[in-house]
Amino acid sequence: MIIFLSQVPKFLGLPKDVSFWSGVASPGLWQWPAFVVGAVTIAGVLLGPRLTRAVPATILGLFAGMIVYFALGLVRPELLHLDHNKLVIGPVGGGLGAVVASFGERWSAVTAVRIADLGALLVPALMLSVLLSIDTLKTCVVVDTLTRSRHNSNRELAGQVWATSPPR
Repeated sequence: MIIFLSQVPKFLGLPKDVSFWSGVASPGLWQWPAFVVGAVTIAGVLLGPRLTRAVPATILGLFAGMIVYFALGLVRPELLHLDHNKLVIGPVGGGLGAVVASFGERWSAVTAVRIADLGALLVPALMLSVLLSIDTLKTCVVVDTLTRSRHNSNRELAGQVWATSPPR
């Protein structure tokens, strides 16, 4: 519910300084392009599985929303510019230089890791792996109930180990 309610202002294209309830109650503040793009994206997600199973529905919805956004940009050219665009939620990447700098920062952080640091991470990593394994098995039980099937616990856990291990 929290995630859904946090997306409603973005769906309606409300300004950031407007509170949730006053924005929802004031249709004059809604940005119709945001509403149209959001509605088409949702429709793409819901109708996508009827078109094809080869591409995930979320990807189809994303592409549908992008196509509609750029089509609306033909009607409202200000949508095609990033400066002062109310519908752009966050910053767009800084180009190739920012990507290279980001890799450099990550590499320097990895090379600064010492054996003592790895020892301090071992216990939390083991705890997380046990908790996530339990969560996976609980999820399997729920899916078994819904599908009236039976899972193989050993296979599920082995699949997690295989999926997270480095390639050989």
